[in-house]
Amino acid sequence: MTGEFRGLTYAPSYEAEVIMLFGMILPHLNDSFEIDEYNDEFPDCSAKMNGKLVGIEFELNASHFKEQKHHLDPRLPNCDFLICWKNDVGKDSLTFENKEIRIIELSKEIDLLEKRGLKFILNPEKRKHPISKWERETFLKQLWERVEDGQVTNNEYNLIEDLLIFCEKNKELEVVYGVGSIASLSVRVKKWGKISPFGAMANGVVWISFKDANKSWVYPSKEIEAELRRRFNQPSGYYKNYHVRDNATLCRIKEALIWLAKA
Repeated sequence: MTGEFRGLTYAPSYEAEVIMLFGMILPHLNDSFEIDEYNDEFPDCSAKMNGKLVGIEFELNASHFKEQKHHLDPRLPNCDFLICWKNDVGKDSLTFENKEIRIIELSKEIDLLEKRGLKFILNPEKRKHPISKWERETFLKQLWERVEDGQVTNNEYNLIEDLLIFCEKNKELEVVYGVGSIASLSVRVKKWGKISPFGAMANGVVWISFKDANKSWVYPSKEIEAELRRRFNQPSGYYKNYHVRDNATLCRIKEALIWLAKA
């Protein structure tokens, strides 16, 4: 029926909703975007902007780009734009090692479009799922929501849940849940304090940390770092991301955690 609202009821709470919103307002932006491909890797999307091929990463907030360690990814040169709901970094672009990434803040674009009589969000100042401190139940709930919208497979969900149960049962490990719009957790070796070798996010990514980019912690010895790198074939860099899609990868991570707890 004509006159019915078509859009989002609330401001985006998840990255997937940012992607949906971008698709809605795409025909109304000043720049022309032709979507080439949406990838399941970093950067999320390749597109032609005003005829030029560019790489796009989507985030709920601009600060999540660095929180997810994308600035350390070797594919960083392929990323040209960060499209987010809120730009909370205080500048119009991010620069890492001479690579500038322009930020497009959709909340500002929505304000401009509303002035033109175009409305895409009924309640742009409200979120259905506010940013909060995560816990076990809400982490798994958000992970399952990613299964329902097709971002994570049912098998990936089961494998990550299996890994979580394994860590909870190991008395030498500690599971610590994060704060933010994307549910996350990190796994610590208790005797090492705040050092977190492994972690997981509700988008299906499991990460392995070989070094802390902020240099606030190091492994107890260089030998431990070297052995961890050997086990995951990562001779350099700060971290590595995995999509745990089979039992072999899960067993490999479990074996590394058992070894780290005893190292």
